[in-house]
Amino acid sequence: MDQPYRAILIALLAAGLAVLVVAAWYYLCRRPRDRNAPHRLGREMGLQQLNVGSQSYPIWYGGRYGDHDFALTYANLRYGRYGPKFEKTVEKVRLSLRLAIALHADNPQDVIAYFRHDRPHEPGVTPEDFEAAFDRRNTDRLSQESRDALLHFAQSYGGLRLRDRATAPAELFIAEALPAAQVVLVHDHPGYKQTPRQIYALLDALLETAQPLEVALLADG
Repeated sequence: MDQPYRAILIALLAAGLAVLVVAAWYYLCRRPRDRNAPHRLGREMGLQQLNVGSQSYPIWYGGRYGDHDFALTYANLRYGRYGPKFEKTVEKVRLSLRLAIALHADNPQDVIAYFRHDRPHEPGVTPEDFEAAFDRRNTDRLSQESRDALLHFAQSYGGLRLRDRATAPAELFIAEALPAAQVVLVHDHPGYKQTPRQIYALLDALLETAQPLEVALLADG
């Protein structure tokens, strides 16, 4: 075999071997670990699996904390970074925690406040006011204390949504997650290695955020 053809063949074989190694690493290591993340956390926290069945994915777990029902799972979310002119410069998919609590409300409120984890703010700048931070609908019904609480959580932890459970998009919830809730707070948190202590800290922050909402707005519903 001529030298050039031999070099090409060796290069192709090396490239193929590299692809096989990466694929094997993903399927033998990362994929099972990712898919087992909800099971690990659910078992450690003593939670109940909400959707049962080998074909059910993502897996949701639920429980009760501080007199509120909550549910959690892990979802693949897209995270972006934006340049000065709001042009996306980097985008990546990360397995992330999705944590939701049911607020004490007897009726839907038709209020949406949505702080996206990939919202295009100026680099290094944290939104200073509620209007700049959130996409909104009917949020004029929220008290100033409620707005401040939502903004404080978003500034501290990132992605946050306040909305009616019934109108939540299918990709946000499965049917078995908080089915009796009228209004929910949902937090998306990057990463999948959270400990129960970290989850409880996030739940404490969500409950603190929920308190003025329940007092000022939802009690009037």
